[in-house]
Amino acid sequence: MEEFVATLFIGIFVAWLAVMAVWTVLALLVRILAWVVVYCVATAAAGLVGGLLHGFTIPVQALMQGRAQVATPARMAAGELIKDPPPGENAAHGWDRAWPVYVPYQAGFDRQAVNALTKERVHAVWAFFTGKGPRSKRKFAADWKEALKQKALHVLRWFGWSALVLPLIGCFIVGTVASVLTWQVIMWLGQSLVTLASAAVQAILRWYESWSRRRAHQSMLCSHCLRSSSSPAYRCSRCSVVHYVVQPGPQGLLHRVCECGAKLPNTVSGASRKLKVVCPYCGQDMADGAGIRHVVVLPVIGAVAAGKTRFLRMSVVQVGDGLTGRGSLMALSPEAKAFLNDSRELVRDGRHTVKTPHVMPRALQYQVVERGREEIELNIIDAAGEFFGDWETSNELPFLEAAPAYVLLLDPLGLADVHAEFAQTLPADRNDMDIAPPDQINAYHTVMDRLRAQGVDLSKRALLVVVSKADILRSLPCGQTLRGSASSDAVRQWLAGNGMDAALQSFRMDFGTVEYFACDSMHHLPHEDPVSPWRVVSRVAALNDAAAIRTEPTEPAGRPAPAGATA
Repeated sequence: MEEFVATLFIGIFVAWLAVMAVWTVLALLVRILAWVVVYCVATAAAGLVGGLLHGFTIPVQALMQGRAQVATPARMAAGELIKDPPPGENAAHGWDRAWPVYVPYQAGFDRQAVNALTKERVHAVWAFFTGKGPRSKRKFAADWKEALKQKALHVLRWFGWSALVLPLIGCFIVGTVASVLTWQVIMWLGQSLVTLASAAVQAILRWYESWSRRRAHQSMLCSHCLRSSSSPAYRCSRCSVVHYVVQPGPQGLLHRVCECGAKLPNTVSGASRKLKVVCPYCGQDMADGAGIRHVVVLPVIGAVAAGKTRFLRMSVVQVGDGLTGRGSLMALSPEAKAFLNDSRELVRDGRHTVKTPHVMPRALQYQVVERGREEIELNIIDAAGEFFGDWETSNELPFLEAAPAYVLLLDPLGLADVHAEFAQTLPADRNDMDIAPPDQINAYHTVMDRLRAQGVDLSKRALLVVVSKADILRSLPCGQTLRGSASSDAVRQWLAGNGMDAALQSFRMDFGTVEYFACDSMHHLPHEDPVSPWRVVSRVAALNDAAAIRTEPTEPAGRPAPAGATA
């Protein structure tokens, strides 16, 4: 019994010792684990804070070190930043060599640079962790037991290194990425808001300028290629680079910065006042202020020797005379000034006009300024009659496509009956006079057929039919009816009575408005005279809504022919 008790006591004691040993080991392990957890938490927190601070510095470093690509004007012009062409009629020229706005173009490159630097830093930190850790010797012992031992020791060393360093490194990486990601989200949100707001402002500014220019009838006619444009180009005052897309957009709202660094207006109204205007089609320099004036063209059509040049010369003289005391007529080019001065001398001396050479005409531009009214640009284009002989030559006069009203000059002496009477009545002193050919109406058909083929709706345009050489016509017996009245109805009836019935029918069918005039361009007549060219010029101005050169004559110029009227 005593032995049993002693054995039991010893057994219990041994068991207690075993339990205490296990308890001690477990307590030690828990204590060690607690210190490990504390270490991991502390190092993780330190790594996270360090990573957040480090991530905050990455955008600053990326931008200050110039790591980002640059959204340059050259890349803009090459189509690398915006793939789609610019809006408007000058799209064929592409985007201008000007600096794009920061958002979204340079901002996008900056974000890419920050991402690249972040990846570089994360890879560097991870490379440090993996490079400083235990390395395998790669050569395993021949004995598989020894090889297994080496592998186990390597895993244990990696476990210890990871437990020591990984919390710090891992949380540092997480903090860095989180900080940069936060910056990217803020930048993306800001960029999106700025982009949306900028797009709205751009649309409003473009609409307002387009509306205001249409309201003021502002446009540009190239004096060289004779093409109209609502969007002129402009030459930089510093480097002479031509800018074609001058409107609020990706290169600025109210201003843009040229590649050379010059600050330029980004609206037509501002650029035309400060920069040299350039034709977007032929690249020729225009007169100062082109593009912001109300353009009025005298689009005169007629056969050879119909009297176009004389009519235009007398017209520009009478416009200048009509502005005396209330405005001025200023030539915008040396050629226009010479034409005006020569015309005044020719009218004063009563000399005849020489035939216009068959060369590409230039638009002779004049600025009409009347106190209290808009500035008007009057364009005189003296095209030789040969330009109206066929489609090919007529295509060289693109200004006809945009004209709201056309002036058709008809030489009455070219009509068979009138010519016969003229030859019998005044043969002696008129032998040297140029007379239009019998088929002069072909000039009209050639031009109108071409315009219809190009999609011009003639029903919305006006035709002013002018019987030239009224001074001679009214001296003949057949022209006596025009001495009493030169109203639109009187001129139309005279044409009907002299073999022009088919032409009159064509006029009515082609145009919504047809008016008839008789003009004496040889003598300097008062503006109110029934056969003064001023009546035609004034009517063209009225159809162009150009109040500065619109003066109502004493006798009305005539009313539009009714649609169902017969000649």
